[in-house]
Amino acid sequence: MARFFERLPSLRASLPWILFALSVTLNVFFLGGYYYKRTFDQRLLANEQARVRYVMDQLHFDPEQRDRFQAFREHTRERQHTMFRANHPVIDNLWREIEKPQPDTAQLDDYINTLTANRLAFQRAQMHDLVAFAQTLETRQRLDFLELVRARLERGFPRRPEMRPQR
Repeated sequence: MARFFERLPSLRASLPWILFALSVTLNVFFLGGYYYKRTFDQRLLANEQARVRYVMDQLHFDPEQRDRFQAFREHTRERQHTMFRANHPVIDNLWREIEKPQPDTAQLDDYINTLTANRLAFQRAQMHDLVAFAQTLETRQRLDFLELVRARLERGFPRRPEMRPQR
């Protein structure tokens, strides 16, 4: 047995190679995780049609589930447009007040409260619709769907080109 250990290279000679192999392994896993996250983000931030197709394909929706999902999205879009139309005059009034030499802070607070209330009502109704739709899915689909929704919310929404800040 002593001869076996004598033939092995010393730890001092092997340690750099062991550390190098460990470093390469960790870098490969890091780069793999980065690539996976980046492609996942791109799928979730793609244009709307690609995102919808990705969700339906990923969750293996049957035709009835696809129809319910499309109806859910259409209802969401309509509600969002309604909120934007309701908020647009309030935002205009808010900016007119801000532009005054002496803006009325109480009036600004009222505008902000109105905008906040509209947004809160939208988010509350949206969450109720989301839960109602999710309850129609099978358990595994529901969990995967909610995971996709959460990932989308945590990563934020892509800005349309006209909304991006000028540089």
